[in-house]
Amino acid sequence: MNYDADFVRAGIPTERVEAQDFYRGFNSGWAAIEQGLDVRRKLSDTFLFDVILPDESDRAARVECFVIKAEAGAGKTVCMQRIAWLAATEADKICLFVRVGGRLRYDAIVDIAKQAKERVFLFVDDAGDNVASLAEVITRARTEGLLLTIVTAERQNEWNIACERLEPFVTSAYMLTYLSHPEINRLLDLLRTHGSLGNLACLTDEDRIRALSVRAGRQLLVALLETTRGVSFEEILVDEYRNITPESAQSLYLTVCVLNRLGIPVRAGLISRIHGIPFEEFRQRLFKPLEHVVLVEEDRLLRDHIYMARHSLIADKVFERILRTPNARFDEYVRVVGALNLAYSTDTTAFRQMVRGRTLLELFPDHTAAVEIFRIAMEVADDDPHVFHQRGIYEMVRPNGNLQDAHAFLAKARALAPSDLTVIHSLAELERKRAEAATNPLIRASHRNEARKLAQAVRDDAIHGDFGYHTLLKLQLDRLTELLEDKDSPDREIDRLLQEIEETLQQGLQRFPGSDYLLSAEADLGELLADKERARDALAAAFQQNRRSPFIAGRLARILAGEGKNEEALRTLEEALEANPGERRLHFSYAMLLRETDRGSKETILYHLQRSFTPGDRNFDAQFWFATYLYMKDDEDSLSQSRQLFRALWQAPLPYSARSRVRAVYVDDRGEPITFSGVLARKEASYGLITRAGHNDRVMVREDVVSTEMWESVAERQRLLFQIAFNFGGPIATDVRLL
Repeated sequence: MNYDADFVRAGIPTERVEAQDFYRGFNSGWAAIEQGLDVRRKLSDTFLFDVILPDESDRAARVECFVIKAEAGAGKTVCMQRIAWLAATEADKICLFVRVGGRLRYDAIVDIAKQAKERVFLFVDDAGDNVASLAEVITRARTEGLLLTIVTAERQNEWNIACERLEPFVTSAYMLTYLSHPEINRLLDLLRTHGSLGNLACLTDEDRIRALSVRAGRQLLVALLETTRGVSFEEILVDEYRNITPESAQSLYLTVCVLNRLGIPVRAGLISRIHGIPFEEFRQRLFKPLEHVVLVEEDRLLRDHIYMARHSLIADKVFERILRTPNARFDEYVRVVGALNLAYSTDTTAFRQMVRGRTLLELFPDHTAAVEIFRIAMEVADDDPHVFHQRGIYEMVRPNGNLQDAHAFLAKARALAPSDLTVIHSLAELERKRAEAATNPLIRASHRNEARKLAQAVRDDAIHGDFGYHTLLKLQLDRLTELLEDKDSPDREIDRLLQEIEETLQQGLQRFPGSDYLLSAEADLGELLADKERARDALAAAFQQNRRSPFIAGRLARILAGEGKNEEALRTLEEALEANPGERRLHFSYAMLLRETDRGSKETILYHLQRSFTPGDRNFDAQFWFATYLYMKDDEDSLSQSRQLFRALWQAPLPYSARSRVRAVYVDDRGEPITFSGVLARKEASYGLITRAGHNDRVMVREDVVSTEMWESVAERQRLLFQIAFNFGGPIATDVRLL
């Protein structure tokens, strides 16, 4: 709490911030929150009820992780600060907020949690910069059984790119949406109170609301600047830059933006190294000319001042508009990368982001420029596996890249970090590329074998395993395409390979249900088989020779069903079950085909689903459908068993996006959705519980599945009509309307 995190509380030391500066993007410390300058978003109240206030008896786990996602400039950091402030000052919770540049140190967190003897709420902004430390803290906290709730936030696109490792840890995710009509009114009240309406002052209230409404679909920061200044966001930023004097201060600001666009604060020591400014000149050369565009804070851990643009979105736009040409960007990049000191954590984070292979390819079309930046990076970080990894990726993805060089760089990265699965996966993908480029069949086979070994090592990982499965499937599909195009290839080899592909696909989808990578590979397989008559003939012949194989029978049945031959498809699986009645995968395929073709009763489908997995195994897809059909059986014992299965499935080591996705609808025997009636028994900020008429259970209704008007007007004890859908957490109400 001296260096890494703020202990949030009433009376926390703050320095007053001017309202006009805050509405231009300045947000330093807790002053704006304490002064009440922020718009209290609906999400903050939702979070208070959903996450902060529940008793321990209402929580599913001792260690929780919630994520807030938002577009750039939407106000996620301020919103998260407001949540922490409410939790500390109104709910009297222990709240720690990790500072910019602060470290997540598990030893300190565990000491605080054990001494507190109550739940600790830890707020961590910019999850993408803290993936490894967040994963470590959550894993170790679960092992020790701490009472810990982590609240983190990230831009939507950054979460998708950089935070896959965290997905299995997520308890629930929230989206900070566009400003609602009441929030716009509250914002206008604040702007009016603090004399910050700017160009809005000459408009009527109705026109002010309309002006903000038009822009609120974009970033909140953009909306504020454009409506109060009357010109475009980019024009404002370019004009600010042009008006900075002297030119040396412009150059300093540009350096800050180059790094802060990545969300990284800039040390005074780094600026001194890049620009050759003695520390005693900082106040004259930096503080005064940039006081309205750069934030300055003291980092007590680094024992240095750190500098930031008002917002990373502003820094990014300045970078794009001022450094318009690749040459200009190259000059600035070289200066910054060459000056980084990796003894400092902020410099290390900046370094790792700046030398990403795909980023450099996007910024520098000239190959020689990217190579020069990598050369400098290798001098700055001697024998850093990350640099060699990214250098190899760059060669893999650039046009006409040198695959031999890529292999040398990736091999070096693996030698330096032999257990890094991301490096191993890149090597597997490279070997597949080398196989595609090879003209000699023996060399091609050698590369594929090596790629297969590497992908199998990744496949066994609980978090990144679907990457390994995906690479294996692509290798198998490459080989299948070759065999189908070669008239002399033996049918037996095609049969064997088709069985391997189906086995890989089914194993992958059961372990990682809903994986976009695996579903994409399945679509590629389906397209290939639909186009190749020989493949269908080979499958049919293989099935006649071996009716026991769940993979051959399952794929043949899917092809027949896709052609509208449902009776033949069902008969295929029935024959396979007769030959191999204990095969779980055949029972699952048959149950799914009965469901999709509306040919079997719920009891029949339930019978086969019950035999499609073993309790405690990793066949999550089969367990989900069994729990769903148990629920639809509707007797008390089945409902109880279903709830137990859903509770276990929600804790499965799967990405939150996969667990929360709606996967089924409650239907009758004809496959039609059923409409239920019930009473709203409980209403919270973002969800409610409906007691289903005639049944001893409650169904959750989420705020985001009903209209804003209805949610605000509906009250407890009101009667409702609704349908039921299912995700891995169980039943949820949809199509909700007043009775």
